[in-house]
Amino acid sequence: MRKMKQKFFGFRGSVTPSSVIQDLSEEWEQDGISFSVKDEVFKAKYFNKSEEEKALLIANLFIKTWNFKHNTRLTVNFNHFWGLKEGGGVAHNLILSDTVKVTDRVITTRAITHRLSFEVKARIVGKSDSASFLANQLLVEKSLKDKSLKEALEFYSEEVVDEKRPLYGVYKALEVLIEKLRNGGKKEVGMEVLGKLAGKNKKYIEEVKQRTQLQRHAVTSAKSILSEQECRDRAKLLIEAYANSI
Repeated sequence: MRKMKQKFFGFRGSVTPSSVIQDLSEEWEQDGISFSVKDEVFKAKYFNKSEEEKALLIANLFIKTWNFKHNTRLTVNFNHFWGLKEGGGVAHNLILSDTVKVTDRVITTRAITHRLSFEVKARIVGKSDSASFLANQLLVEKSLKDKSLKEALEFYSEEVVDEKRPLYGVYKALEVLIEKLRNGGKKEVGMEVLGKLAGKNKKYIEEVKQRTQLQRHAVTSAKSILSEQECRDRAKLLIEAYANSI
């Protein structure tokens, strides 16, 4: 039996609020990097130091897509890194600093612990868990290939879910998708295409943009039509429709 090569490099961080993923235990692999969530700790392992940047990118995308799907903000403090030293042995680096925020509003959820088995990509065995990070793997894979989707998810996760500047986040998230879909044409073209992807018309998006204009400008002639929550809901629907189209 051939011995599997061990991954000696990695990092880990605590998930906050831990109550959101309490009792969650899962393992999966993405682009050759192993990830796991257990005991409220998010961990990544890889073969070489050169993979660290990619591992952090993917880990953050899993967290941001989780926030997007749950409308709940998670914070992960990736402050413990390790790797092989020259001459042998493993060096550990513990960073004592403020929490690295990748995107604390607690939701109530009943987590079901499950194990995963995988060859190249993981598959959930048994019942699905609503708190699962792996459940968003397809969305993460699409984000890695599509810059506009990645940026839209980042704006939504960091601004809308975080509630710092929700309408600004909605505006920026939709702008990157409209810019992509207008394909060199006018913005109206991009709005029309994006609306059709969600089974809506251009006005559906124009109303959101009109509402966000109230927050972006101190003086404006725009009239408020939608509530802030309606803008959030529409933005999420449009982002999901775009993701489903690619």
